[in-house]
Amino acid sequence: LHGEAVSIGMVMAFALSVNLGLCPEEDMIRAQEHLAGLGLMTSPSEINPKLETSVDALMEIMRRDKKATDGHMTFIVAEAIGSTMIKKDVPEELVRKVLEKFLRKE
Repeated sequence: LHGEAVSIGMVMAFALSVNLGLCPEEDMIRAQEHLAGLGLMTSPSEINPKLETSVDALMEIMRRDKKATDGHMTFIVAEAIGSTMIKKDVPEELVRKVLEKFLRKE
């Protein structure tokens, strides 16, 4: 469902923000716990434990997102809870790192 995707995306955006050094990890944890407390999913593996996708497949989808420009991804990142910004110059290696963490089966 769209709401599930939004919730998961928000947590992943916070994780990317933490990795970019923009946001404290405590804010990411707080947001994740809040969303989970509302009964929303916070990881792709919650959608379907047998979900088989790859980082490459997700990267390709993200390049076609409505926020992308000429195949370059655009992200909404957090500086803190309630404070966001648009970021276009996110290194793909960092995006891959976050996706790999969330796709890892633990």
